[in-house]
Amino acid sequence: MPLCLIALATSLPAQQAKQNQGKNAPPAPADNQADRAQREKILAGAAWKQVDSEFQKWLSQQTIYSPAEINRINQKLAAQIRAMPTSELQGFIDDWQAKLKVLLGKDFQAAQNWLGQYMVNMADGYQRNYLKRLGLNDIPNMSAAQLEAAITRIRADRLAVIQAQADFDSARNQQVQTVLRSNAAAQQPATGNSYGGPGFNTMQSPYRPPKFNPAPRPQIPFYVNGEGRIGYMLPF
Repeated sequence: MPLCLIALATSLPAQQAKQNQGKNAPPAPADNQADRAQREKILAGAAWKQVDSEFQKWLSQQTIYSPAEINRINQKLAAQIRAMPTSELQGFIDDWQAKLKVLLGKDFQAAQNWLGQYMVNMADGYQRNYLKRLGLNDIPNMSAAQLEAAITRIRADRLAVIQAQADFDSARNQQVQTVLRSNAAAQQPATGNSYGGPGFNTMQSPYRPPKFNPAPRPQIPFYVNGEGRIGYMLPF
């Protein structure tokens, strides 16, 4: 589980205060005491607690950063808060409230979910370069407007990937259909020879004479006389 930013941001000043008490250091000037009291009030207030809680919630649900990177982000952000003047803390909280509306919004959620799935098989170095190209390598220091612009870039990359995959699938399907047609043509029975004539290089002659069909002969009438002889009658 990531450490709470409030604890990280206030741990160092508290330790330093204990060390100063142990060394019998002179009391701090009144203006420093007032500044420290104001800082503690802001960091203990409901607004900062909500920012811290919502950011940790986003970190636990996002699919972009690894656990090691989450820890690095929290440590860096806590150091930034400790070094920040008290006068800038309230503006810092206001900026984070605007950023969290984007981070927890449905548009960024959808974009980061696709991004996490797309990067799952990338090597660590390639992932870092890819996030840097999208402008997402340092989300804690991005403004709400920059996060909105990152959503547009992620969507553009998603559409480009989908189009590239569609083009690849179309080309592959065309190749498959070409192979299938070639195989089907090769399996058809031969109807001739390479020279366009039937029966080439076989014992069968390609020549077929017409069938003999003579005209019928005319019938000549005949008779038998009383002596048993046959007599023929002329047809005229």
